Amino acid sequence: ISLSGAAQAQSIDIVAIGDSNTAGLFAGRRYAFPAMLEASLRDEGYDVRIVNRGISGDTTGGMFARLDYQVPRGTDI
Repeated sequence: ISLSGAAQAQSIDIVAIGDSNTAGLFAGRRYAFPAMLEASLRDEGYDVRIVNRGISGDTTGGMFARLDYQVPRGTDI
């Protein structure tokens, strides 16, 4: 992932919305993709916070239906 120097200087809020792959089914939230991505980006020096909004068994339609209330205004990604 490549972000500009300006992006590195500010806090970045990310919401990961998805199904069991995002939620961390069988791995747990600590080892789910969003947690691992956050750790990797922090190791690279980015001030990032990733909120995991994955729900096992969700569908694309379900994700779109909850997008407005699961991803707050001001979220960067």
